[in-house]
Amino acid sequence: MQTQTFSGSLNAKNSTRTFSVTVGAGTATAQLAFSKCATLSVGLNTSGGAAVGNATGPSVVSLVSSLSPGSYTYTVSGGRCSFTLTVTSPDG
Repeated sequence: MQTQTFSGSLNAKNSTRTFSVTVGAGTATAQLAFSKCATLSVGLNTSGGAAVGNATGPSVVSLVSSLSPGSYTYTVSGGRCSFTLTVTSPDG
């Protein structure tokens, strides 16, 4: 298993942030933690842009996905605040 941590912030100029990951086959868990926002969203797409899943809510937002090996992108959106996205997945 591998754990990757991404930090960022959302504002008027940068309303979304995207992070790329490469994973092996199995279950990937993304946890989005933040403060000073009521809710945020995290979405997961294949490298080709196909939607795999998404979740929205107050901190901490969790998104659990069963994935095939490959590259994926997580996109964080929905407010103006700082956040930390932690992704645990099979080694890619």
